[in-house]
Amino acid sequence: MNGEVSQIPISKLQLKDVVLIRAGEKVPSDATVIEGASSFNEAAITGESMPVEKQIGDVLFGGSINNEGTIKAEISALYEDSSLAKILHLVEEAQETKTPTELFIDKFARYYTPAIMLFAVMIAFLPPLLFGADFSKWLYEGLAVLIIGCPCALILSSPVAIVSGSLVARKMVF
Repeated sequence: MNGEVSQIPISKLQLKDVVLIRAGEKVPSDATVIEGASSFNEAAITGESMPVEKQIGDVLFGGSINNEGTIKAEISALYEDSSLAKILHLVEEAQETKTPTELFIDKFARYYTPAIMLFAVMIAFLPPLLFGADFSKWLYEGLAVLIIGCPCALILSSPVAIVSGSLVARKMVF
């Protein structure tokens, strides 16, 4: 404004505003270089690992980082319409939507996991309660069913293996 430099929030930027971008600062929104030259790190936007040299007339992507000199740029897109905002929107959208396979797995697990847990509890407790069978043997059998049938078998298998190994070692010592 009238040659004055002031900091304003990105949300207050308007089209055709001129911004000063110093070394190490991010480009606030898509813009065009109108004065100066510098290299910019566009890795977050384009995936390009090498800095890209920009001169007067070149387009800057919002979110890219100025590596060296100070430049002036004219805002060519409001933040909501910038490349960075579009990428963020696409990422959010992708995280919210699930593939048909993920939907099937979720639906399947909703019924399968409780069924396996119920089956394991029945294996562990019904023979000792109804037929007077050895409780420790059938508890072990119920845990085996749970480990084999549960989708989280890898998570459960390590502690159970440690406990089982400890019990076997204890029986050998005593």
